[in-house]
Amino acid sequence: MGTPGRSALLALVLLVGCHKAGEDPCSAAQQKADILAMARDCYLWNAELPAAVDPGAYAGPAELLSALTARPRAEGKDRGFTYLTTRSATTAFFDEGRTLGYGFGYVVRDGRLVICQVFPSSAAAAAGFRRGDEVVAVASSQAGLGDPASQGPALVASGTLPSLLQSSVEGTTRWFRLARAGAVSDVSATTAAYGLDPVPASAAPP
Repeated sequence: MGTPGRSALLALVLLVGCHKAGEDPCSAAQQKADILAMARDCYLWNAELPAAVDPGAYAGPAELLSALTARPRAEGKDRGFTYLTTRSATTAFFDEGRTLGYGFGYVVRDGRLVICQVFPSSAAAAAGFRRGDEVVAVASSQAGLGDPASQGPALVASGTLPSLLQSSVEGTTRWFRLARAGAVSDVSATTAAYGLDPVPASAAPP
């Protein structure tokens, strides 16, 4: 069977894999194919994966991964262990000790953005982000949070969320509408350098 940590292998799915000459390993289609293959081979609860899956039916890799892991999440088994990341983020996380950004990780659950990790010394931590919060909307200004295009599901469907959270420029401010236990609040966070702890106490499963 293995341990829950084994499911985290999916976090590296966009970083590995052998592809034929001429294939684009970064294309959405190839990423989705890699996700499905690794889920079948390495996911701790792979016996609970859907019997038949058409990767082309999903808008992007995040939506496919959310659908594949829906049952284990609903059963309380996969509690945010499985998510997508990038080679640069993983290298920074384990090797560099510091990175630049807002300082939180998220997963897509049924089209909703749910925070799965908050780094203690980050802008997100200072703004009051907590694991389990839903990111209802993200915008460049507080007024923009009411724009339908800024809502979480719309950002996921359009594929614009990664660029909105792009963190290579220090001092970039975004507004976030967060939902927690039925209450909604608007907070801002500004990108800054922060230290990385590969196993922070706040990352422990609730």
